[in-house]
Amino acid sequence: MSARPQKLADSETTSLRQQGGKIVKQLREIIGYSQTDFALHAGSTKVFVSMVETGRSRIPPSEVAAWAVALRSEPRDFAKMMMRYYDPQTFALLFGDEAEELQQKLQATLDARVDEFPKRGRRAARETASPEPMTALQGQVAGLAEQVQMLARQVEALTRLGTPPVPAKPSIPPAADGAGLPEG
Repeated sequence: MSARPQKLADSETTSLRQQGGKIVKQLREIIGYSQTDFALHAGSTKVFVSMVETGRSRIPPSEVAAWAVALRSEPRDFAKMMMRYYDPQTFALLFGDEAEELQQKLQATLDARVDEFPKRGRRAARETASPEPMTALQGQVAGLAEQVQMLARQVEALTRLGTPPVPAKPSIPPAADGAGLPEG
């Protein structure tokens, strides 16, 4: 195996990146995000999103999962899909037999997204898409807060198990004048 990375002709690389970028753009538009909105969700910049969508750049491997989540896609499937355009030789070696199935899955995903998000445009995006992610995000934050509290209680319980038992609170001796004693 060669130690040199795969090198395609510049025109072929550009063409593949443009095809991959078109898919990213379709997914983004179906959800209803502008490039700016999407960049915020993906942890990127509007300029970089534009570069990816036009094929002038590619999604860095370290950011593929974040882009997948922002596009409401399964990260593993999204990575496979983008590998087809960014690293076609490795893709063919790994998934050659599955290539047609992956293409059908991609098309089904795009078709389902079109049905799921029929309205388009910035106004529709703000009215339909933006509140939904915020509501979902708020729900996720609340769920995480509950999990943190539960974990804190578990850590506290485990800590107590690992240390000698703490004696019960000492009782306060009665005052000499008998005040505070139960009547009886």
